[in-house]
Amino acid sequence: MTHRDSARGPDAPVDPDASPRPALDEPVLRVAGLTLAGDEAARTGGEELHGVDLEVHADTLHAAVGARGAGTRALVAWLSVQDASTGPVARVGVAQDPAPLPSPTPRDALRLSAGLVPDGADEALLTGLVATLGLEPLLDRDPGSLAAGERLRVGLASAAARRPAVLVVDHPEAALDPTSLVDLADRLHRLVRTFGLTVLVGTGDAVLARDADAVTVLSHGRVVERLGHPTPRQVRVLATELLPRG
Repeated sequence: MTHRDSARGPDAPVDPDASPRPALDEPVLRVAGLTLAGDEAARTGGEELHGVDLEVHADTLHAAVGARGAGTRALVAWLSVQDASTGPVARVGVAQDPAPLPSPTPRDALRLSAGLVPDGADEALLTGLVATLGLEPLLDRDPGSLAAGERLRVGLASAAARRPAVLVVDHPEAALDPTSLVDLADRLHRLVRTFGLTVLVGTGDAVLARDADAVTVLSHGRVVERLGHPTPRQVRVLATELLPRG
C-alpha cells in the first residue's frame, strides 16, 4: 500500500554549494508494509518483499541498497508501476531500455521529453541538465553508437526534463565501471541540489549511497537498517559487510 502526500517539480537552478541539505517534511512518497510474494513477486522479477516501509522526501537523494536478491530490484519495479496520484514516477535503468533511443539524436529525445510537460519545454532546465550530466558531446550522436552508460545519462536527462515527482534510478551500476559509477554518484547529487529533484536510486553498490540524504538497507526482502546522510565509515560498512561482492 502506498500514497503520496505532496509533490513538487524541479525548482529553478540554484548554486549547489549555497544550498543546504533540505529539512525533511512530509514525504512525497510513502510505502507502508509492502509485501510481495508468489505471483506478485514474480511480476516484479522474482524477489520477495516482507513488510517494507519506505519514505522519500522532496528534494532529496534516497538510496535503497542491498546485495543481489535483497529486494531492491522488486521495490524499484513495484514503485515504477504505481499510480502517480500527485505526480509521475519516472524510472530510468539500463536494463529497462537497452535498445537505441527512438529519436534521431539525444538532442531530439530531450526536446521530445520536455515537450510532454503541460507548460512546455523549460530551456534553462534543459541547458542545466545537459551541463550537469555531461551530455554536450553526445547531443548529435547516432543513438546506436552510444555506450550503455551514455544512454543512461541521456535517459536521466530525458526523465528529469519531464519534471517527475520522483525520479527512480534502477541499479545503474550494471552499465558502469567503478570510475564511472563514482562520477554518476556525484552527478545525481548535483541533480538533486541544483534542480530540486527527488531521486530514489536502487543499487547493489555502496558508492551510490555515499552522498545520499537517506539510506534504506534491505536484506532477504526486509528493511534491516535506515541511515541518514551516511558517514564515510558507514559507507565502508555497507561496502564490506552488507553488500559483499562476488
